[in-house]
Amino acid sequence: MLDALRYFELDYSFKYTNASDSSQGGTFVMDTLAAVICTNPQGTLTNPRGADIAASSEFGTWSMDKDRHLSMVQVSTAAGAKIAYRAD
Repeated sequence: MLDALRYFELDYSFKYTNASDSSQGGTFVMDTLAAVICTNPQGTLTNPRGADIAASSEFGTWSMDKDRHLSMVQVSTAAGAKIAYRAD
C-alpha cells in the first residue's frame, strides 16, 4: 500500500525538468500545493495511509516564461506504473 501522506506532507515540494532541446524543454517549480486526493484502483476515497493512488495539483513557475502554471502529478503502486505528470 502507498503511504500517501509521506508524499504530501506540509513540506512537500515538486520540481520537474523536461530536458528536451525543443520549445517544450524547461523546468517547473511548485510554489503552492493546491489539492491532494488519495484513492484506490476502484476510484473510491480511502484513508490516505491505505491508498494505492495519490494525486496532487500544484501551482508554480515554468522556466520558459513568467506566468504561473498548474501541474498535476499522480503516483501509483500498481506493478509497472510510472509517475504521471501533466502541466497546462
